[in-house]
Amino acid sequence: MEWNAHWIWLKNARQTPNCYIYARKKFMLDTVCDSAELHITAYTDYILYINGRYAGRGPSPSNGKVFTYDTWNIAKYLSVRNNVIAVLAHNYGVGVHWNPAGPGGLIAQASMRCGGRTVELATDETWKVKTAECYDYRAPRMMFSCRFTEIYHMNQAVETWNRVDFDDSQWFMPEVIGRTPIFPYERLLPRPIPILREELVNAVSAEKARYSVVGFHAVNFSQIEEKGSNSIYYGTAYFYSERSRELTLLISCDDAYLAFLNGHMVLEQSYNEDFMRKSLFWGREDYEQIHDGIGFRRESVKVLLQKGWNRLTVAVDQGPRGWGFAAGFHDGTSVDDRTDGRYAQCRQAIPPAG
Repeated sequence: MEWNAHWIWLKNARQTPNCYIYARKKFMLDTVCDSAELHITAYTDYILYINGRYAGRGPSPSNGKVFTYDTWNIAKYLSVRNNVIAVLAHNYGVGVHWNPAGPGGLIAQASMRCGGRTVELATDETWKVKTAECYDYRAPRMMFSCRFTEIYHMNQAVETWNRVDFDDSQWFMPEVIGRTPIFPYERLLPRPIPILREELVNAVSAEKARYSVVGFHAVNFSQIEEKGSNSIYYGTAYFYSERSRELTLLISCDDAYLAFLNGHMVLEQSYNEDFMRKSLFWGREDYEQIHDGIGFRRESVKVLLQKGWNRLTVAVDQGPRGWGFAAGFHDGTSVDDRTDGRYAQCRQAIPPAG
């Protein structure tokens, strides 16, 4: 198709990771539409509403310079006189398995046949845009290759933002990026796969998993931490080895820590909130923005256990919601996997006095 629309986005936010924006366009129709199609896509995704009614979502995954767009039949949603097209657009800002990283962008173009004449509408400087504050842009990623988790603050939601009678006079003009083709949106192709089928499924129950692994020792600081504190917690354990031998020390911790073996630092993990939010996430259900952020992940190191007693001390920066850490020694007989039970069997005990 021939595109007359412009790519638009919220000003100064095209490079913002996990950015949610609202976009709206009001228009009037004098007569009932016989047919109406809306072509739309966004980087990275969108949800489309017409006059407050959900119309669909997309697009399908793309591969960088080739973007797919969707075509929606919107005639059934339109009314005589006042109408509004409303879009919730979301840009990851980071690469995932199904999309490379790219700047935020939204493009839409409608063609409506009403009373013997054609009405055209496209994204341009006349649209209104605004940050969708109810979506928390600080949410962490699900994992290194996936998108961000979705944190929705219901107390900040404006339920009527997609309706015709909503007052968007305080919203902003968009940044007009340019008409397609324009870098990096150089090619637009129709969606190559069918639209996803959607159905409402009500939640039945939820469970939180528990597990234990022989030979892997977990330390929980929740019994000693003060509520709301920002503290350094220390955990010390003594391990007895029948002989001097080289092993791999494994530590699993989503906070900053230092690990010392027999008084010598062997592992260091620093934290960086920005790195953690964009790059790593290991399945936690809550997320503290500073202390959980990891910039230099260090989980294993070759160490030399001396014959006799060995002391392992781990200092952890827990933040206001402490958890703890887990540690174990791996002897190389199995894969490096926390769920593998074949760990080096070092006897843990309280050493003799002195």
